[in-house]
Amino acid sequence: MTSNGYTDKVLQDLAESSTGTSAHQLRTVLSKIVERGDTRKPDIVKKMKQLITDLDESGSYINLALRYIPPLSFVL
Repeated sequence: MTSNGYTDKVLQDLAESSTGTSAHQLRTVLSKIVERGDTRKPDIVKKMKQLITDLDESGSYINLALRYIPPLSFVL
């Protein structure tokens, strides 16, 4: 079943990720894209994996850039 274009599972994942930081939310979304194989272009997958690695490091440029940006809000 879908709601506003999202499946119930995707909406649940988005709602759960919206309770943390924007960096955590971005990491969750990128990880899901890589995990599900939503894109198969090697250069894009490589860049997403690099971003995931950077998001795992608290002092990385991406974490610092996202520090004051709230996560997107999703509710069930």
